[in-house]
Amino acid sequence: MTSRTSGAARVALAAATWGLWPLFVRGSPVPSAWLAVSALGIFGVLALPFALRRRGAPRPASAWLLVAALGGGDALNNRFYFTALGAGPVAPAVVSHYLAPVLVAVAAPFVLRERFSKRTLVAVVLGLGGTTLLVAGKGGGAGASAAVAWGAGSAVFYAATVLGSKPALARFSVAEVGSYHALVGAALLALAAPWPPPPLADFARPALGALACAVGGSLLFYSGLKRLTAATASILTYLEIVSATAVGVFAFHESVGALAAAGAVLVFAAGVVVLSAHQLNAAPATPVRQREGPDEPNV
Repeated sequence: MTSRTSGAARVALAAATWGLWPLFVRGSPVPSAWLAVSALGIFGVLALPFALRRRGAPRPASAWLLVAALGGGDALNNRFYFTALGAGPVAPAVVSHYLAPVLVAVAAPFVLRERFSKRTLVAVVLGLGGTTLLVAGKGGGAGASAAVAWGAGSAVFYAATVLGSKPALARFSVAEVGSYHALVGAALLALAAPWPPPPLADFARPALGALACAVGGSLLFYSGLKRLTAATASILTYLEIVSATAVGVFAFHESVGALAAAGAVLVFAAGVVVLSAHQLNAAPATPVRQREGPDEPNV
């Protein structure tokens, strides 16, 4: 398995894992703001011992500022997205939020000097079209405009976080980027969350979700991102929508119409296009490696 194929598999698995969140948070008495705090906070704390293992020359202040900015961007991404879900119907919030992969694919050649690929454009069209079909049956209604505005705002910060993670991973390990930025994001979200927080017992089920989705999914995503272009990784995250739809069908007995089924096929096709591009490329990209210190945890 080439480095690119391994990276694509990790990002795809991360996206599928993120789609399992409804199993852990649906019906939870914990407000969405505190769910986000717990997800980022638990991941940041558990990854911290691996992050602190790194030894070597100190990084410049600009590198640390970038990681802090990633934390702020991810906090705003979460805050805007949860606000979008509460402002109106789910469909416009989710569709506008998943403009992020399109933004990454368009910006990556300019921001990261990544080579533009026609296959990337095809995958963007398939992924965005499939995502739209998956949620089209949920309708619009009152608050749709606000949901689109907040969802689009979350997409901007989500895309910025993905784009900023690439240069950060050139100087920090996967565990460092994940832990440090998550702790910053959790602290910022906690400042904006309603106080006092819910009782600790209410966090039992969400905490399990944080272990599976936030910790496992994020480590898989960042380790895969080191081996892929930002555009490719962002396109593969569309698989989260397919995973979440499957959870709704099999765990909560939600019905899926013909449009949603067609959307799932298109999203899957976007992933196939991305993976086939890796298989056809005889010269896989060299993954970004740490020059000093131990490797990141094996995920």
